Amino acid sequence: MGISEIIGDAALCGSGAKIAAYRALRPIPCAGCAAVINTGTHFTRHRLSEGGVRISPRCAECVPFTLIPVEPPARSTLMQTLLTPQPLSAHAPEKGTREELAKAVERRLGPALARSSKG
Repeated sequence: MGISEIIGDAALCGSGAKIAAYRALRPIPCAGCAAVINTGTHFTRHRLSEGGVRISPRCAECVPFTLIPVEPPARSTLMQTLLTPQPLSAHAPEKGTREELAKAVERRLGPALARSSKG
């Protein structure tokens, strides 16, 4: 099991520089002050040398930061159409036979199915 996972980006307080933010998967010592970074706590990592890999964990007390919120991706038009309830009409039987229901589903999903089968 790993000791941390990347959770996104953070902005360093003061400079505003962007840096990767991590979540501790088990208790680890901070390389700056030797305090324990508890499981689930967010922290950053810094390079030990210029151009090196970021391996030195630093707690939020040593390196203050704020997490940068991530906007959820916008739904595609196709997904929006599929997830939006359609009003009942003459084309969508309220109660009908299997054949009528199958035709209604084909009308609704036909374009998407045709597009995906071409790929």
